[in-house]
Amino acid sequence: MKHFIIGSGWKMNNTVKESLALLDGLERRLAGFNAFPLYVLPPFTALAAVGERLRGRYIRFGAQNMHWEESGAYTGEISASMLTGLGCTYVELNHHERRKYFGETDETTSKKLRTALRHDLIPILCIGEEERPDESAAEGLLSAQLAALLAGVDANGARKILYAYEPRWAIGQGHRRSARLHRPDPRAFQKNPCGDVWPKGRLGRLHPLRRAA
Repeated sequence: MKHFIIGSGWKMNNTVKESLALLDGLERRLAGFNAFPLYVLPPFTALAAVGERLRGRYIRFGAQNMHWEESGAYTGEISASMLTGLGCTYVELNHHERRKYFGETDETTSKKLRTALRHDLIPILCIGEEERPDESAAEGLLSAQLAALLAGVDANGARKILYAYEPRWAIGQGHRRSARLHRPDPRAFQKNPCGDVWPKGRLGRLHPLRRAA
């Protein structure tokens, strides 16, 4: 059985007023829809207003990033408790743009994952190959990436994560992509996805998401 979830990350777009107007439009078009989960990831400045607007409604919301520490002298950063205090359900981590422009790494993402899970946030973990691989190499590359990102995360925590697959070589490309290369085989996640971190099959059934840039 396939499991669907659809969401939208708004990046550095939309003021509070624009965010609420966008939500109004979404809710008009989706009136009565409840077939599968929906979420939005507004900018930090709109989280409080979006949370208030969506209180008790079907669409969930979350943040586009967070820091791994609980508090401290981290100018401009947002903590997990700040997000849960606003009612966030999700937090997106390891996005390609965070790695490209802000130097985020597997190590920092791994710290964020563990903090998010401690605070009962659902991480949307972005994964994908940097370069277009041979088909035979794709599964091994994803397994190595997951092993680094999930260091210190137990099997129960790993099952709570949404794995958003968006190969970085495909971002912003206008040409037709290879459907097989752009859609990860779920067996890459089900069959010992973290190398020797956990025994084979320990993670159970995982359902990777397919992202579109």
